[in-house]
Amino acid sequence: MTGTILNAAAILLGATVGLASKKEPSASSQHTWKILIGAFAVYAGLSATWQSLPGPFLAGLKSFGIIMLALMLGNFTGSLLRLQKSLNGLGRYAAQRVDVTSPANAPMGDTFAACTILFCVSPIAFVGALQDGLSGNWQTLAVKAAMDGLGSLALASKLGWPVLLTPLPLL
Repeated sequence: MTGTILNAAAILLGATVGLASKKEPSASSQHTWKILIGAFAVYAGLSATWQSLPGPFLAGLKSFGIIMLALMLGNFTGSLLRLQKSLNGLGRYAAQRVDVTSPANAPMGDTFAACTILFCVSPIAFVGALQDGLSGNWQTLAVKAAMDGLGSLALASKLGWPVLLTPLPLL
Protein backbone atom coordinates (compact mmCIF):
# COMPACT_ATOMS: atom_id res chain seq x y z
CA MET A 1 0.00 0.00 0.00
CA THR A 2 3.01 2.29 0.50
CA GLY A 3 3.72 2.47 -3.23
CA THR A 4 0.10 3.25 -4.09
CA ILE A 5 -0.02 6.10 -1.57
CA LEU A 6 3.30 7.40 -2.88
CA ASN A 7 2.00 7.25 -6.46
CA ALA A 8 -1.22 9.09 -5.57
CA ALA A 9 0.75 11.74 -3.68
CA ALA A 10 3.07 12.27 -6.66
CA ILE A 11 0.08 12.75 -8.98
CA LEU A 12 -1.46 15.25 -6.55
CA LEU A 13 1.83 17.12 -6.18
CA GLY A 14 2.46 17.23 -9.92
CA ALA A 15 -1.09 18.36 -10.66
CA THR A 16 -0.91 21.03 -7.96
CA VAL A 17 2.35 22.41 -9.36
CA GLY A 18 0.88 22.27 -12.88
CA LEU A 19 -2.20 24.20 -11.77
CA ALA A 20 -0.09 26.76 -9.90
CA SER A 21 1.89 27.60 -13.03
CA LYS A 22 0.01 30.23 -14.97
CA LYS A 23 1.38 29.30 -18.39
CA GLU A 24 1.71 26.11 -20.39
CA PRO A 25 5.13 24.42 -20.30
CA SER A 26 7.50 25.32 -23.12
CA ALA A 27 8.38 22.86 -25.85
CA SER A 28 11.85 22.35 -24.36
CA SER A 29 10.34 21.58 -20.93
CA GLN A 30 7.95 19.08 -22.48
CA HIS A 31 10.85 17.45 -24.33
CA THR A 32 12.86 17.20 -21.11
CA TRP A 33 9.90 15.64 -19.28
CA LYS A 34 9.46 13.06 -22.05
CA ILE A 35 13.13 12.11 -21.78
CA LEU A 36 12.88 11.83 -17.99
CA ILE A 37 9.77 9.66 -18.17
CA GLY A 38 11.51 7.41 -20.73
CA ALA A 39 14.60 7.17 -18.51
CA PHE A 40 12.44 6.18 -15.54
CA ALA A 41 10.74 3.50 -17.66
CA VAL A 42 14.07 2.06 -18.83
CA TYR A 43 15.38 2.11 -15.25
CA ALA A 44 12.28 0.29 -13.97
CA GLY A 45 12.57 -2.44 -16.62
CA LEU A 46 16.30 -3.00 -16.22
CA SER A 47 16.10 -2.88 -12.43
CA ALA A 48 13.32 -5.46 -12.31
CA THR A 49 15.22 -7.73 -14.70
CA TRP A 50 18.48 -7.40 -12.79
CA GLN A 51 16.83 -8.12 -9.43
CA SER A 52 15.18 -11.25 -10.76
CA LEU A 53 18.43 -12.83 -11.95
CA PRO A 54 20.00 -15.26 -9.46
CA GLY A 55 23.64 -15.42 -8.33
CA PRO A 56 26.23 -17.00 -10.69
CA PHE A 57 26.55 -16.02 -14.34
CA LEU A 58 25.29 -19.31 -15.82
CA ALA A 59 22.25 -19.35 -13.53
CA GLY A 60 21.57 -15.75 -14.54
CA LEU A 61 21.94 -16.64 -18.21
CA LYS A 62 19.48 -19.51 -17.77
CA SER A 63 17.02 -17.20 -16.02
CA PHE A 64 17.46 -14.61 -18.75
CA GLY A 65 16.60 -17.28 -21.35
CA ILE A 66 13.46 -18.17 -19.38
CA ILE A 67 12.51 -14.50 -19.21
CA MET A 68 12.95 -14.10 -22.97
CA LEU A 69 10.89 -17.24 -23.63
CA ALA A 70 8.16 -15.95 -21.30
CA LEU A 71 8.16 -12.60 -23.12
CA MET A 72 7.82 -14.31 -26.51
CA LEU A 73 5.02 -16.57 -25.25
CA GLY A 74 3.28 -13.58 -23.66
CA ASN A 75 3.56 -11.64 -26.91
CA PHE A 76 2.14 -14.59 -28.86
CA THR A 77 -0.73 -15.04 -26.38
CA GLY A 78 -1.47 -11.31 -26.46
CA SER A 79 -1.56 -11.43 -30.26
CA LEU A 80 -4.00 -14.34 -30.21
CA LEU A 81 -6.26 -12.56 -27.72
CA ARG A 82 -5.89 -9.24 -29.59
CA LEU A 83 -4.92 -7.47 -26.37
CA GLN A 84 -2.70 -4.94 -28.17
CA LYS A 85 -5.57 -3.91 -30.43
CA SER A 86 -7.79 -3.31 -27.39
CA LEU A 87 -5.09 -1.34 -25.56
CA ASN A 88 -4.40 0.70 -28.70
CA GLY A 89 -8.10 1.56 -28.87
CA LEU A 90 -8.02 2.60 -25.23
CA GLY A 91 -4.97 4.75 -25.93
CA ARG A 92 -6.67 6.39 -28.93
CA TYR A 93 -9.72 7.10 -26.77
CA ALA A 94 -7.52 8.77 -24.14
CA ALA A 95 -5.62 10.74 -26.79
CA GLN A 96 -8.88 12.03 -28.30
CA ARG A 97 -10.10 13.14 -24.89
CA VAL A 98 -6.86 14.93 -24.06
CA ASP A 99 -6.44 16.52 -27.51
CA VAL A 100 -8.12 19.87 -26.90
CA THR A 101 -6.94 23.38 -27.53
CA SER A 102 -7.81 24.80 -24.11
CA PRO A 103 -9.06 23.62 -20.72
CA ALA A 104 -12.38 25.34 -21.38
CA ASN A 105 -13.00 22.91 -24.28
CA ALA A 106 -12.26 19.80 -22.23
CA PRO A 107 -15.28 18.32 -20.47
CA MET A 108 -14.42 17.34 -16.90
CA GLY A 109 -15.52 13.73 -17.41
CA ASP A 110 -13.37 13.28 -20.50
CA THR A 111 -10.31 14.75 -18.80
CA PHE A 112 -10.85 12.59 -15.72
CA ALA A 113 -11.36 9.44 -17.83
CA ALA A 114 -8.28 10.08 -19.96
CA CYS A 115 -6.06 10.74 -16.94
CA THR A 116 -7.43 7.70 -15.13
CA ILE A 117 -6.62 5.49 -18.12
CA LEU A 118 -3.16 7.01 -18.40
CA PHE A 119 -2.24 6.60 -14.73
CA CYS A 120 -4.08 3.37 -13.85
CA VAL A 121 -3.92 1.14 -16.95
CA SER A 122 -0.28 0.36 -17.65
CA PRO A 123 1.95 -2.69 -17.23
CA ILE A 124 4.04 -0.95 -14.57
CA ALA A 125 0.86 -0.14 -12.63
CA PHE A 126 -0.22 -3.79 -12.57
CA VAL A 127 3.22 -5.22 -11.81
CA GLY A 128 3.96 -2.56 -9.20
CA ALA A 129 0.64 -3.06 -7.45
CA LEU A 130 1.17 -6.83 -7.35
CA GLN A 131 4.70 -6.45 -6.00
CA ASP A 132 3.58 -3.95 -3.38
CA GLY A 133 0.60 -6.00 -2.28
CA LEU A 134 2.19 -9.45 -2.28
CA SER A 135 5.73 -8.77 -1.10
CA GLY A 136 5.74 -5.19 0.18
CA ASN A 137 8.22 -4.19 -2.56
CA TRP A 138 7.11 -0.66 -3.44
CA GLN A 139 10.16 0.42 -5.50
CA THR A 140 8.43 -0.19 -8.85
CA LEU A 141 5.55 2.04 -7.81
CA ALA A 142 8.06 4.65 -6.63
CA VAL A 143 9.47 4.82 -10.16
CA LYS A 144 5.91 4.99 -11.51
CA ALA A 145 5.18 7.79 -9.05
CA ALA A 146 8.03 9.84 -10.49
CA MET A 147 6.73 9.25 -14.01
CA ASP A 148 3.13 10.03 -13.07
CA GLY A 149 4.14 13.15 -11.14
CA LEU A 150 5.78 14.58 -14.26
CA GLY A 151 2.83 13.52 -16.39
CA SER A 152 0.25 15.05 -14.08
CA LEU A 153 2.24 18.30 -13.96
CA ALA A 154 2.06 18.59 -17.74
CA LEU A 155 -1.58 17.50 -17.97
CA ALA A 156 -2.82 19.77 -15.20
CA SER A 157 -1.12 22.80 -16.72
CA LYS A 158 -3.02 22.13 -19.95
CA LEU A 159 -6.30 20.51 -18.86
CA GLY A 160 -6.97 22.02 -15.44
CA TRP A 161 -8.25 20.79 -12.10
CA PRO A 162 -9.91 17.46 -13.10
CA VAL A 163 -6.41 15.92 -13.10
CA LEU A 164 -6.49 16.31 -9.30
CA LEU A 165 -9.28 13.70 -9.14
CA THR A 166 -7.20 10.97 -10.78
CA PRO A 167 -5.73 9.54 -7.55
CA LEU A 168 -9.23 8.52 -6.38
CA PRO A 169 -9.57 5.47 -8.68
CA LEU A 170 -5.86 4.78 -8.25
CA LEU A 171 -6.34 4.45 -4.50
